[in-house]
Amino acid sequence: MNVGMVVFGLKDKYMAAPIEYVKEILKLDKITRLPNAPVIVKGLMNVRGILLPVVDGRKLFNVDEDEELTEEQKKQMRILWVSTGREGEEDIGILVDHILGILFVDEEELKEVPEGMEGAEKFKASLLWNDKFVLMIDIDNLLRGRGDGR
Repeated sequence: MNVGMVVFGLKDKYMAAPIEYVKEILKLDKITRLPNAPVIVKGLMNVRGILLPVVDGRKLFNVDEDEELTEEQKKQMRILWVSTGREGEEDIGILVDHILGILFVDEEELKEVPEGMEGAEKFKASLLWNDKFVLMIDIDNLLRGRGDGR
């Protein structure tokens, strides 16, 4: 059985969101900061009248933020709007550095997340794609608040 995913980059790391959870890929627009919000929360973005909470993907997945982004890199940034579609679970936008594309792989290509990896609860599978190690994020855990430290 084929598994679809949206592959994205955060600095030199590659991750993927299961396609069935991705509602939309948005260009970075004005994000309104929230007072006293956790550092991981970038703020709210108005998407056609819907207020979407946006979290910083680099902070969410513990990716180094040691260098300043260039204007060209900032233009590549996107918001991955993810949702379980279940009542009572809030959608979120994940700020990512860039989108690499949509990928379909055979389910057998998916491997377990490496044992003992820091933040392993945020991921549900891994795979090797174009010589890149890709981690598939666990949207259910993230949206239920178990993958982001809440």
